[in-house]
Amino acid sequence: MTWAHTRRSEKDYRAAPPATQKAFDKQARLLAKSLNHPSLHAKKYDKATDLW
Repeated sequence: MTWAHTRRSEKDYRAAPPATQKAFDKQARLLAKSLNHPSLHAKKYDKATDLW
């Protein structure tokens, strides 16, 4: 999976407290590794097009 911040998300990320950044980084790593990780609670939006 490819991950990239938008300008707005980069700005918000940098403005967030360190604890929030750490939690976000953890979830982003899990997301990049596997959409099926239980703590992500990710669900398919459209099964026909495999859209998450």
